[in-house]
Amino acid sequence: MDDKAVGIDWVDEVVAKLEGAAGGVLEVKIGDETISTVVGDAIIKFFKDNKILLIRLGKDLFRSFLLLIHEKRDEEAFQLLLSRMQADEIIARMRMNAAQLAQLNNDHDNFMIALKKWAVTFLTGLSTKLLIGLLL
Repeated sequence: MDDKAVGIDWVDEVVAKLEGAAGGVLEVKIGDETISTVVGDAIIKFFKDNKILLIRLGKDLFRSFLLLIHEKRDEEAFQLLLSRMQADEIIARMRMNAAQLAQLNNDHDNFMIALKKWAVTFLTGLSTKLLIGLLL
């Protein structure tokens, strides 16, 4: 059965896995390696607060963003997201009225601010690797 048919998306799946971490410690197996780290509330809150925009970006693009962050290629990571978001906005602008467009711009700006703060504050090498593992 398709996940969309039962109302589950990739962001909900990630949140469920993060919230299900026993004692706040989440373990993910990537290949032969098991990674474990403490999952803070801020990581979960980021996914919940930005669910709509994360779904629009897509799981694969967000995973690519995390891989670039993990490789310390931060500028490329944010450019990747911006290029995708700008393409989506061009299409959306053709379909929207002024109020919808203003909301889209506001959502975009708030998301980028939240993402940069979240990436700088909470994404350590281990937590980034763990999130990538969850998205595989």
